[in-house]
Amino acid sequence: MARPKYYPVELTEYEIGLILKYVLAISPLLKRRLKNPKPGTYDPELLRASMSLAEITDVIGWLAGEANHTRSRNLAFDLNGLCESLECVESDIKHGHL
Repeated sequence: MARPKYYPVELTEYEIGLILKYVLAISPLLKRRLKNPKPGTYDPELLRASMSLAEITDVIGWLAGEANHTRSRNLAFDLNGLCESLECVESDIKHGHL
């Protein structure tokens, strides 16, 4: 089985916290990578974590489900915004831009 390719995903500390809190089926390896991110490339407020395409897709699904079931409008807004950002990364990967 081939090793997955990992892509840099830049997130804020808050977004990493959302993923760690609301993605219940997160792998221990991804959890470790999210807890130990590298500095972002262009924006000092962003942190860079490595994620495979499958991990990005899974995280999007979990966050979308949480956004649809939360009673908090603000949390739903934040989760949906993070989903949209990750969907852009997912699309870039699928179209060969990353």
